[in-house]
This record gives sequence, structure tokens and C-alpha cells, in this order.
Amino acid sequence: MLTLYYCDHLPSKNNELGIVSGWSDQGVSDWGKGLARYLAFPEGADPDDTIVVCSSQQRCIESAELCFGHLDLPVIADPRLNPVNYGTHHGRPMEEIYSNTHSFLETPYPDGESFTDMAARYRSFFADLKVERSASAVIFLRHHASMAIVTHLKTGVALSEAIPQYRSLKRKSLEEIEAGIAKGFIVDTF
Repeated sequence: MLTLYYCDHLPSKNNELGIVSGWSDQGVSDWGKGLARYLAFPEGADPDDTIVVCSSQQRCIESAELCFGHLDLPVIADPRLNPVNYGTHHGRPMEEIYSNTHSFLETPYPDGESFTDMAARYRSFFADLKVERSASAVIFLRHHASMAIVTHLKTGVALSEAIPQYRSLKRKSLEEIEAGIAKGFIVDTF
């Protein structure tokens, strides 16, 4: 069994502006870099038995470096952990995207993918991770729907139930983003 320590990637400029980034590859914003101070190594985890996993998006790779680079933890940046591909919807306001999430659970976004497609990528990644078992603890720098996808894979709950549990239907303020990162890790097993 793996212990997962979930935390959000540090914010990009699009996060600050309330715009969906999806697969548009942005780094961490200057403001986001200042939030790295909140993500200390998880209490109770063994640094010799912990890895960091994240998507191949620049904002996640930079988050891993900024938050945990000083610990020399192995980092697995895998495109299977990328956020949903919003296709032609990249760059649209978060409120617009979040209010229509239910429409794209099984139907792909135009020139993109569905949340079911995203779940298949995650299923493949975690199956490989469980086989390789290079660590018993995993810090997962996640995107918005990542936790819902893992919940779906782990428990079998339908995506239509899992996604709304974790997706806010409103844009988070900068204060809410900072408070979420400052809160630290959500711990789970897989």
C-alpha cells in the first residue's frame, strides 16, 4: 500500500488570473514561488522512502524543485499525470470550464479529451507505480481534478460523483489559493 501526500502545484500566472491552463505549459508565477515556503516535508514520512510524482507540466516540475529540491527526493514527472486536455477550451475562464465539467466526463473537449480519458492515463501510471514500488510514500503535486480521479480509481465511485466533490464551481481568490497551499498535505492510501 502506498501513502499519498496530495498537495496542489504552486500557482501559475493563469491560476492567478482565473484562467484554465490545462496542457498549456506555464511555469510557476513569481507570486507562486513565494508560496513554496508553506510546503515542508510531510510529517511522519521518511525522506529515504519517499518520492515526488507530478505531471510533465512545467508548473509541477518547478513546484517539485522549489518545494523539495533541497531534499534530493526522486521526482517522477510523467505526462500521464497531466491535467485534462481542455483542447480548444484552454485559456477560458475557470468559472466557464467548471460549470460545464459534467458535460465532459465521457465526451472529450473539442480537440481535447474527457475526464474518462484522464482517468485511464492515471490508472496506467498508478498501476506501474505499484509494480515498481520504489517507495512507500508518495508526494503527489496535483492538478484540480487529480484527487477526484484517484478517488474514482481507488473506490470505484463514478466520475460523475467524484469530480463534483473536488471541483469548485467558482474561481478561487488568491487568498483561497494561498490558504489551500498553506494547509499542507491531504493524506490518503492507494
